[in-house]
This record gives sequence, C-alpha cells and structure tokens, in this order.
Amino acid sequence: MLKQYLSKSILIATTIVLIGCGGGGNGSNSTSSSNNSINMLPIVDAGYNRKVQINTSVKLYGTATDSDGVISSYEWKKGDEVLGNTKNITYIPTELGTDIIILTVIDNDGGVASDTIKLEVVKEAVYEESLPF
Repeated sequence: MLKQYLSKSILIATTIVLIGCGGGGNGSNSTSSSNNSINMLPIVDAGYNRKVQINTSVKLYGTATDSDGVISSYEWKKGDEVLGNTKNITYIPTELGTDIIILTVIDNDGGVASDTIKLEVVKEAVYEESLPF
C-alpha cells in the first residue's frame, strides 16, 4: 500500500513540474515556434567543369534557389579576386592551367552557400555543343 501511494505521489509531482515548466524540452514558455524557425540554406550551382581557351571570353551561368526565401546576392571569385556580383558573368582566363572559380550566394535571411567549378585553361580552341539557354 505504501509503495502504491509513493508511486502515485511521484507521478503527481512529476506532472506538476512538467506543467509548471511548459512541458517542453527547453523549459521555456515560448508562445510561437514561428519566431524560432530555421533558415534553410540556398542551393547553388556554378555550372560544369570544362576546358576553355586562354584569352577567350567564357560565359559562366550560375543558378540558385532558396526554398524559404529569395537569393539576395551573388559573388563570383577566383582566389581573392571578385569577378562579378550577378547571376551570370563573362570571364576571360589569362594564364594556362586550372582556374578554380567559386560562386557564393546569400539568401534574404543571411544563409550562405557556395559551389565551385574548375576551368582547364588550354592553348588550343575549344568547341562545345550549344547549351540550351
């Protein structure tokens, strides 16, 4: 009988404590979960890796989406050099080798995402099939 009484007392005390702290996992009494929503990061694509001819202009096409907002800025960089701040840019490689280009986007809530492409810069002319743009 005493064991059954103690079990009920513990259950009642636990219930009172949980109700008093809101019953939530963090003990806060927040009134709305929408104030604590998590920003989904954008999805960004800087295009495909490819060969390009030295000193010849190349069009770089970036795409980005944000499932819970909009893209507020674009930035194309090669190392520390900013190449442009628009969705698509024209780039002219001036040295043979591999150029690594990074496209970084920021959404309206400050979420940041990046994608990288590699351009193999060669001497000879490069012919590509037309892209469906």
